[in-house]
Amino acid sequence: MDRFHQMEAFVAVVDAGSFVGAADALDVSKTAVSRLVGDLEARLGVRLLHRTTRKLSLTREGEIFTERCRMLLSEVGEAEAEITAHADEAIGQLRINVPMSFGLIHLAPLWPSGSPGFRARRWSVASSQRRAWSCAHRRRTCERMAHRPIHRTSPGTQ
Repeated sequence: MDRFHQMEAFVAVVDAGSFVGAADALDVSKTAVSRLVGDLEARLGVRLLHRTTRKLSLTREGEIFTERCRMLLSEVGEAEAEITAHADEAIGQLRINVPMSFGLIHLAPLWPSGSPGFRARRWSVASSQRRAWSCAHRRRTCERMAHRPIHRTSPGTQ
């Protein structure tokens, strides 16, 4: 993780042209940016930046390393975006128990493409004309569609 932060700080310094500008861009202190870049140079064993009181410039090694860091940071950003793009989708097994007529009319057209917002790894569809009231304890929801209302009598009203 430190390597990533060191590279991020180094590229921010190059982009901003100063440690203060990089610190503002990264929302950290100038000291933290300076320490990260210094630790990076120490770990690599080379100077990446020429520093003077008025000017900051890249060494030859710094130019090469800057381009490689940009590519790596870009790849990390793309990987994060790719993974988080589907974070709001429900993923898993979809079990459905519906009356046969409903399944044929409304669900059968969805099977090839799946349901929007739900990428099921496996579909388990049961359709019959009988009523099913029980749900296994591991199911998150259980609903049953019926064509007519079902009337239950309470114990005292028979």
